[in-house]
Amino acid sequence: MLLYMYRHLKLMLLLLVLISGCAKSKGSAQPAVLDSATTDNKRVTVIARVDDRILTQKDIYAIDPTGTLTADDLAGVVENWIERELYLKLAKKRGISSDSIVNWQIEQARAEILLGALGDKLIVEKGSDTAAKAYLRKQVAELRENARIESNPWKIE
Repeated sequence: MLLYMYRHLKLMLLLLVLISGCAKSKGSAQPAVLDSATTDNKRVTVIARVDDRILTQKDIYAIDPTGTLTADDLAGVVENWIERELYLKLAKKRGISSDSIVNWQIEQARAEILLGALGDKLIVEKGSDTAAKAYLRKQVAELRENARIESNPWKIE
């Protein structure tokens, strides 16, 4: 009787492994191997892929530069990235990515992020907020002298 139960248990475990393996691969559009890809003529380690979009080891480092996230946290980051990419595909499919207002908002958000990063970097370089602002004013004044700037606010309807 014990031998029968042992064989039955082994068979059940084997079936569970096979079923769980099928459930994971069924409907998966990911290739079996994600090892690496070439971007900007450099080989990168691919962590996840959604069609032509990839999440690389470099992206993970940008998210967690100190390496303090746990394996579960990183798995959550990867899953959230995949979900976000799928949502973005849906937005693009619905034509939202070609909306001029949305594109303007994206550019504004991009500019805010870049300017914030510039400010943070200059504060560190110059040692204080005041010194960073003075440096920025001087740099902008020089750029203004050498740039082609045109402004026609009276044309706004």
